[in-house]
Amino acid sequence: MAVGKPADKPAPPKKSNTKGKKGKGENEAPELSPEDAKLKEDLELMVVRLCGTSESTDVRNNALQMLREAIASSTSSMTAVPKPLKFLRPHYGGMKDTFRALDAKDALYPKLADVLSVLAMTMAEEGSLESLRFKLLGDREDLGGWGHEYVRNLAGEVSTAYAAHSADEAGEAKEEAKADAAPTKDGKPDSSKIPISTGLISKEDLMVLVRKIVPFNMEHYAEPDAVDLLVEVEQLLLLKDFVSEHSHDRTCLYLTSISSYLPEPEDTLCLEVAFDVYMSFKVWDEALRLALRMNQPERMLKVFLACPDALARKQLAHILGRQGAALDLSEEEALDEDERELLAEAVGNARLSETYLSLARDLDVTEAKTPEDIYKTHLIDGRQPSAATVDSARANLAATYVNAFVNAGFGSDKLMTAPPPESASSNSVSWLYKNKDHGKIAAAASLGAITLWDVDGGLPQIDKYLYSSDQHVVAGGLLGAGGGKTHL
Repeated sequence: MAVGKPADKPAPPKKSNTKGKKGKGENEAPELSPEDAKLKEDLELMVVRLCGTSESTDVRNNALQMLREAIASSTSSMTAVPKPLKFLRPHYGGMKDTFRALDAKDALYPKLADVLSVLAMTMAEEGSLESLRFKLLGDREDLGGWGHEYVRNLAGEVSTAYAAHSADEAGEAKEEAKADAAPTKDGKPDSSKIPISTGLISKEDLMVLVRKIVPFNMEHYAEPDAVDLLVEVEQLLLLKDFVSEHSHDRTCLYLTSISSYLPEPEDTLCLEVAFDVYMSFKVWDEALRLALRMNQPERMLKVFLACPDALARKQLAHILGRQGAALDLSEEEALDEDERELLAEAVGNARLSETYLSLARDLDVTEAKTPEDIYKTHLIDGRQPSAATVDSARANLAATYVNAFVNAGFGSDKLMTAPPPESASSNSVSWLYKNKDHGKIAAAASLGAITLWDVDGGLPQIDKYLYSSDQHVVAGGLLGAGGGKTHL
């Protein structure tokens, strides 16, 4: 019996090489599009020509100029790291070595410093301030050509450098610089990590850049960035030199907002600068509000004397009266006697009730309203009572408050001050005694709100309740007499 050949064992499944390929792919650079590959090749060629010592000066200068244009066009509006900055990262160290080899008088020196200052935004070690240090070695006039993000980064490094002038931070800066110069793992120093310079940057150099950054921010609607920088370098008074007609309102709004979050004396300084800016642009009402906020009568008086319009001064006086600020204008010779008397009345709210009623007549809203005009219960289905309405102490108390608020300052209503009907008791008494205890206090006190600010017409109506035998009514009358004459 023939013995057949044993069946071949199935070949073991081939091991998938996917994992190995994936691992290999992870270490490879991502495939570039033809456009990106062309850009990378061009940039590398520019760097080779720039760093090549055998190249002529004209070739190196042209290569540097093309490199500047490529970087500047990509950084004008940055939403991500521009491709030229990504492709130039491996060459950052070599470009720094080339820069070190240049003489300070070489024409390439400041131009290459500007390029390295831009590259340092994303390539320098954190805290090294290389972008700032290179900029100080380059063209200090050209800032905006590199884009807003570059200016913002430069402003941040200026703030950091200024803060480093304290003794403790100066020591930390030296330690960081020493760490940056440490060799890499293979024992060779990484030129990209060796700082271009160490130590503190002089305040004079920082102020030169501050005076360039602030006007750039003010012209490009970045007023908060300009204010923050000046606050950080303790030069907020310089802001007044750069504020313009189109930027003063946003600048002052930001100054008054951040003053609430700053310690003394920076908070007051912000308000003072905003006050001076408002005064220089003749925004009298806002300047007066800041003077009130600082509680400085001399500044309030300064606003009055600087304002040339009599009607505007009257409005300023009403603002003071609304805030209850006392300002004596009786001895100011710059104002005539009649106007001083008029302004004194406005500041003291002597004619507040008269002015309020005049406005109400102009708006045709002087007619007294009832609580039902506010409730409008007749518009709600199923809420109209079929039987006679039963008085409720709580409902009457609510009606008292609604009546007082809706008729506040008008001097008349249909519950407390309405004339008594013929052959009937006074309507005011009837409504007053429809309430109990605390409801009587509220009803009597509501006269103070109804006759708000009216001393001559309001006090006689409240006076009769001060002699009542009911202590709740007397208490309400006293409350109305005091509360209705506030701000006078």
